[in-house]
Amino acid sequence: MKKWLCAAFALVTILLIAGCAESSLIENSPMQAVEEIDIDLVRMGPTMVSAQVFWIMLSPEDYLGQVIRIMGSYYAFYWEEGEMQLHYIVLDLTAGCCGQAFEFKLPAHIVDAVGYPSEGSVIEIVGVFSSYEMWDNVFYYLAVREIIVH
Repeated sequence: MKKWLCAAFALVTILLIAGCAESSLIENSPMQAVEEIDIDLVRMGPTMVSAQVFWIMLSPEDYLGQVIRIMGSYYAFYWEEGEMQLHYIVLDLTAGCCGQAFEFKLPAHIVDAVGYPSEGSVIEIVGVFSSYEMWDNVFYYLAVREIIVH
């Protein structure tokens, strides 16, 4: 019953998001060249963003392979245990208590051409929600296809 209720709420959320979209925003978007975007957090209001992010965090495996567009601030840190640099986009969820961070990875051709933005920059990315395993844990990230530094 709980899974059915969650699935029904997710469907209603998606229908609300689709119904609230303004076509003029799509036409003026600098990222319209990317294939269809499944979840556009940039065009949603703070309450809808909070709800959508909640569902993504609740069951991330359900979102694998979906193209997500997101805007937030860029931050990075070095994870010593994993011996890797991690890159995050942090959303300001003004409707909620705090922000939410998504790890992302830029492809080599973007890193080679322009590198990563400066710390704290406002960025907009389109990426495929993906995962990797490390030490018997699953981590989720956005495999970036496009990035704009504002």
